Amino acid sequence: MSKVIALIPLMVLLSACASRPPTTRAPLDDFAPGSAWSIDAAANYAALSTVDNRDGGYGLRVEFVNNGRGNMLIRREVDDDYSAASALRLDLRNDCVEPGVTAAITLRSASGDEFTTASHVIKSGWNRDLRFALPAMPIIEREHIARLTVVLTPGKNNSGTVILEKLDADGSAIVREPTAQFAEPPKFSGPLVRGVVCELPVTVDYPTSPVMGLRAPDFARMTAVSARFAAPDGSLTTVRGFCTGIETVSGATRYRFAVRFRPRQAGVWSYSIGVPGRRALWTPPATVVCGDEAETTAFIRRDAQDTHAFAYESGEPYYPVGQNIAWAGDYRPYVDAISGYGGNWLRFWTCPWNLPIGAANRLNVVDQASAAGIDGLFAQARAHGIALQMTLFYHGWLGSDWNRCPFNVANGGPCARAEEFWTKPEARALFQRYLDYVVARWAPYTQLFAWELMNEVEFAPHYADEDLVAWHRVMASYLKAIDPWNHIVTTSTGSVNALPALWRIDAIDSVQVHAYQPDVAAMLAEVEALAQRVDKPVLLAEVGRGWEPKHDQVDPLGRHLRQSLWLGTMSPLAGAPMPWWWDTYIEPNSLVRVFSPVAAFWRGEDRRGQRLRVWRDGIAGVTVQVLAGDDRAYGYVFTAAAVAEPTVPLLTPLLRAGRTLTITGLTAGAWRVEWWDGAHAAALSSANVTATADGMILTLPEVGEDLAFKLKRAGHVAPAVKFSP
Repeated sequence: MSKVIALIPLMVLLSACASRPPTTRAPLDDFAPGSAWSIDAAANYAALSTVDNRDGGYGLRVEFVNNGRGNMLIRREVDDDYSAASALRLDLRNDCVEPGVTAAITLRSASGDEFTTASHVIKSGWNRDLRFALPAMPIIEREHIARLTVVLTPGKNNSGTVILEKLDADGSAIVREPTAQFAEPPKFSGPLVRGVVCELPVTVDYPTSPVMGLRAPDFARMTAVSARFAAPDGSLTTVRGFCTGIETVSGATRYRFAVRFRPRQAGVWSYSIGVPGRRALWTPPATVVCGDEAETTAFIRRDAQDTHAFAYESGEPYYPVGQNIAWAGDYRPYVDAISGYGGNWLRFWTCPWNLPIGAANRLNVVDQASAAGIDGLFAQARAHGIALQMTLFYHGWLGSDWNRCPFNVANGGPCARAEEFWTKPEARALFQRYLDYVVARWAPYTQLFAWELMNEVEFAPHYADEDLVAWHRVMASYLKAIDPWNHIVTTSTGSVNALPALWRIDAIDSVQVHAYQPDVAAMLAEVEALAQRVDKPVLLAEVGRGWEPKHDQVDPLGRHLRQSLWLGTMSPLAGAPMPWWWDTYIEPNSLVRVFSPVAAFWRGEDRRGQRLRVWRDGIAGVTVQVLAGDDRAYGYVFTAAAVAEPTVPLLTPLLRAGRTLTITGLTAGAWRVEWWDGAHAAALSSANVTATADGMILTLPEVGEDLAFKLKRAGHVAPAVKFSP
């Protein structure tokens, strides 16, 4: 069963069903995505969001904080006839902090008269089949009910969450509101290929309601369609569809959706598509065949045995080497360059000037041109074997770009101040709708390495650090719950030691920090110390000589970049450091050549399970850093002077032939050493060497600027590994 279906497992365990009298029950509302339930007043300080329930249907989550009023009103406009209904029924889950919550239902007729049912005291956990009796109600026109309101009374000092499910009626209840309809039956055009993302188009017409109009608040309808897939072995997966376009056809609003799915079994699959309304509409089950032929790419995970490493789902190691290309008018040249030097990682942003998901600084409809651009980037990544890290939110949206932020009240968002983004329930619910869309559209791809929730989070305006941590705890857990493909979830800080509590959140899979400093060795020593303190893969996801382009532009030969890459890979980090300044520094100086030796050196190496440890030593003006393991070791010989004076030519070789280096702590016995020129993607020479209790003596070759080496214990056979996805 997928993560989506299992989003609220306590629903299964904590049900408390009341006895049900034998009666006919008419379904009224199943709280599907895109339904028009709303908070009655802004002063209620609550947020509404859709959740998936245990039956594959939906529920309405009401998340609220103490508002000083003592009650919470959730309403929707209707056009119903309850003249033959004896009662309304509702399932309700109470997760409030304090006891004493009550619930009632108010009906308002078209003429403005109101009737409120008797209240129920809501105990903690699930309250199934709550019955709200409808007596004769002589003062109200029961055949013309125009508004239905659920009245929750949690008390003035209470806060928490209530979930509503399955609103229906005893007896006969007529819903006059027109329901959405499929414009054509959703159907796959042909057989599926195992392991390849397939796409099913779904076209839905939403008739104009005489009561509601075409209301679709805050991105809710962008993922309104759902698909249920039953695999040949009987296992079930539910995924959301995503909006690809909106048009007007014959007085109705036509939404075009697509459902993306990645079948992983050969055989006959069955599927059904659902579209919400007052009562969700599901297509009859259809079938499609998935052939035996298979795509071999695999999702990337945290390694099952080595908690500091990444691996493909197939078991092969994944060691990322690549670049930040946060924004680009055309990504193709950068993808080609990364692929050309053997890289396998690219990080990009969604931000006001690069591939924003919301149109016109708002999150009510999708910017389809941006979304298509991201689709294109995924296609390029697949063709070149590159994994993508998608940064979902740029910290400046809450700072210097607040005027362009979709959460700003000036742009239709819920926040009057940027600081409210972290704590306001409405803002959290809106961000979750945003996550619904990106997961529906891009999660099926193996080319997605990680979701990054926020770039450099500590630099965004906030009232307290705990607000940032609490927000990440909620959003990372939500991502884990809605992503059926279980991608890595991360975030990033702009300094190495900021917000250590972030990395203790279970749902955060990878630690990612940024560092800008001229002294490469000192900078990386700080990151290595962090890696020793956490039991997760650590990446230096942005690195540079300084915070401004000019700081790196004084190094046209790329010496800082080269030392960052070599020293970073000679450390317990889970991947190579990822440089910034792709467009103002690396590209103008043709420095992609610096990546090739590093990528070539590490291609085919499996570092996992080696208990790798770092030590440094100095030999006559140069420095040696060694990353030693149980049956292998890697080393880098360099001079800090090359970075300290990046424009000064090196008139003499870094090392002259015949100089020796002694390494201690290696397993005694026969080894083999392989020497690499740090500036060129080729091995220099190799030789047999011996380790004793006193150490191993290596005779170094002459080299111009820097030198790398590999040591492998004789008789050890390294497993065949794959470097690119």
